[in-house]
Amino acid sequence: MKKIMLLVAGFLTLTTAAMAGNDKPIRLNELPNAAQQFVSTHFGGRQVAYTTVDTERPKTYEVAFRSGEKIEFDRRGEWKEIKSLRGTLPPHVIPEAILRQIVRNYPGTRITSIERDRHEYEVGLTNGMELTFDKEFRLIDMDR
Repeated sequence: MKKIMLLVAGFLTLTTAAMAGNDKPIRLNELPNAAQQFVSTHFGGRQVAYTTVDTERPKTYEVAFRSGEKIEFDRRGEWKEIKSLRGTLPPHVIPEAILRQIVRNYPGTRITSIERDRHEYEVGLTNGMELTFDKEFRLIDMDR
């Protein structure tokens, strides 16, 4: 019974978080085409928990999966942030140059999140480290 109550509470928390602020629920097919393609290519086998659009400027979209991953997209449908709340990210969503450096320099760790903006990538690892790379994929900062 406790497990069922925890499951229901978790679902309600996710639903409430999805509806917070200016977030409005949408269907997956209402995402920009680039976002739909990214989801289908990299997360096609996962069940979607919810999809939202934040109507504030700049407009953003979020897709959350029942398996614990979340993706935030910009108005054009390009990913801004990908994170896993319960595990690690699939390696094929990480830029190859970043993935090679992490495999070589941090053996045994996995990537739990990646965020990008116009100037850099920030990567979270299972060992608690956060690595920042510039646009040329050079390591420029490390935080514990």
